[in-house]
Amino acid sequence: MGYRHAQSLLNTCSTLFLIDLDIQRAEKVSELLESENPNESFSVIPLQSIPTVFIDFAIIATDSTSRLKTCQELIRKTAPDVIIIEKLLFDSLDNITEWQTISNNTNAFVNTPRRAYPIYKKLKYLTAEYSLKKVLVTGSNWNMASNSIHFLDLICFLANNGIDDKVLVADANLNWFKSIKREGFYEATGWIQGLVGSTNFEFISKEESCNLLIHLDYGTFVMEINETTKKVKLLSKKESQLANLIPENITLPYQSALTLNYWKEFKDYKKINSLPTLDESLKQHSALIEAFTDTFLSCNPNQALKIT
Repeated sequence: MGYRHAQSLLNTCSTLFLIDLDIQRAEKVSELLESENPNESFSVIPLQSIPTVFIDFAIIATDSTSRLKTCQELIRKTAPDVIIIEKLLFDSLDNITEWQTISNNTNAFVNTPRRAYPIYKKLKYLTAEYSLKKVLVTGSNWNMASNSIHFLDLICFLANNGIDDKVLVADANLNWFKSIKREGFYEATGWIQGLVGSTNFEFISKEESCNLLIHLDYGTFVMEINETTKKVKLLSKKESQLANLIPENITLPYQSALTLNYWKEFKDYKKINSLPTLDESLKQHSALIEAFTDTFLSCNPNQALKIT
């Protein structure tokens, strides 16, 4: 479990386990949490030593290379009621196939939380009668390899795409580089284009500095969400009635607040209504991983692509 997730759950759970393949990394998180919460207690456990106990609520925040193994061990030993898994889910199509053989109907969800943001829930409600034609995302160095999944899932949410709707990455032009934050992993700038259901998309990550803009094109009008300045614009006069309903200024929730909300949803419903199920997200992940792997290997034929 990552630091922000653990931080938000400290005062709500009777027992909190910090489990990691790297016990030293878990101990660092533990020390930081203890310094901020001296009256709370939790257990730090290496993955190989997970106790055989029942866990209500698990969050898998490892990197993608160890996520499948972590999921396997947790399911085998603790049978969680609910698992929330960070993106990218896995680092290869083979891992996705293997997950499908061991999941055993696990109640799993993926932490692509824009569908839980108040602004996008409001926009979904306000545009229920319209068809989302195209989504354009542009920004500066926004870690396209690891974060494109957020915008694919946002499209699925806003356009009401179901698990059977097609997700296709039709074309890509990417510049790969080694991640600054995570040794051994890669990130990319450039662009990808494709289709989610009947909605076209284009994602662009530029090297020069610019705001993160999301354009939602509904044919008769376009909405611009600027996540950097936290502003929303309606770029059309044809749907002027919407202008009075869309907030000009928005807030974007922190992960700690989102995690606490996931916990409350679990306590009330035994599932996470504000996140996609893992089965829903697998199709999005598969399309991205296949496209990313193809473009990476065309430039780096003797290396393995690792995306956090």
